[in-house]
This record gives sequence, C-alpha cells and structure tokens, in this order.
Amino acid sequence: AYLVKVRSNLASSSYTTGQTFRSAINCVVYKRLTRGDLITLGTTTTTAAALNAAGVAGNTLTVSDSSIAVASNSAIAPTQLVVGQTVAKLGSWIATAGEAEAVNISSFTVSTCTPNTYGNTNTNAFGDGYITSVMLKKVNADASETEVGQTSAAPTSAITYNASGLSVPASGTTVFNVYGSISSSTTNITNGDVLCLTLAATGAGGDSGSSLTASAQ
Repeated sequence: AYLVKVRSNLASSSYTTGQTFRSAINCVVYKRLTRGDLITLGTTTTTAAALNAAGVAGNTLTVSDSSIAVASNSAIAPTQLVVGQTVAKLGSWIATAGEAEAVNISSFTVSTCTPNTYGNTNTNAFGDGYITSVMLKKVNADASETEVGQTSAAPTSAITYNASGLSVPASGTTVFNVYGSISSSTTNITNGDVLCLTLAATGAGGDSGSSLTASAQ
C-alpha cells in the first residue's frame, strides 16, 4: 500500500475565502518489474466529468486566508504600578494564528496608550525615564519564558523587538509578557497607578508569505 499526496499552490486571484475544492486521481501507470511493460489503470481523460465519474477523490478542502490576532490576556489584571518594583509584569497578550497556516513573526512593537493614570494621564510613559529595563518574553509550553529580542534599558518611545525565527502554529496560541522596572521616585508615580500598553505584531504566513499585522492594548 502507498500513500499518495497531491500538493499545489493556490493563486490568490483564482480563489476566495470559503471556496472548496478537491483533487482526484483517475489514472495510475505502473511498471511490472518481471516483464518491463507499463500497465495503465483507469482513464487518462482529464475532463471534470471523467474525474467525477471515475476518479478517486481526495478530501474536500476549504480556502482560508492566513491570519494573526493579538488580544489582551484576560487572565492578567490591568497593570497597577508599585513604586520601586523590579521586573514588574507590565502587560500580557495572546497571539493566535488562523487555521490556514502557521505565522512567522518578524517583530513586535510595544508602545504606551491611553488611558493611563500613571503620571497624571501621561501619554508617553516611556519618555520620562521612570520605567526602565523593558523586556518582552514568550511563554513556553512548560510555562518557562524566553526573551524576545533585546531588553530596552532606557526607552524614550515605542520599543521594537526583533522576533526573527519565532512562529505561532496554525490554529495555535502563544502568550507574550512585557516586564520592566519601576523607579523608586514618586515624582510621577504613585502606588496603584495604571499603565496602558499596546503590543503590535508583524509577520507573514508560513507558506503563503502574506504580510500580516495585528495589535491590542
């Protein structure tokens, strides 16, 4: 017994999401080793009618677009700052790839957003030097965490992390956490201040190469 797979590329202009298709084999040619002759089973006709009548059809497949989504991790409460805390968890997000294919992530960008109660509704929380050593980490299957890119020692604006080599499996999810250290100065920070951050992901479909972006607070 042999397992036969049929593979092909789909032209983006020929199919739309939701369409279905399937392949069929209606002719097999094999060589008899003892006689050296070729034997043909089935018909070599390639019309749709012939394939439907005599072909052995494979599974029906549905066309689906490559996609990536980023959402705030609801298991983590909004970030309330503690003066002087080191390696504080500043935010947590879940990246989800669509069922069509895995997504290769090229970079993440972390930026501040509103509303912030930190620093009297400070809209540039990375610009005053009170939040330092900001790092992005990927949560692994065993709950350990691996740093993505390099720690931003003293950010003054949005931070971009190189995520080359990182992928989210098709129909899979991956959690990403952002950590940082909070200044011990109370000039702009009081305990309980809330910091709002946005995580944006940029990548491409693992097979299609389609450019993808997604973000969430």
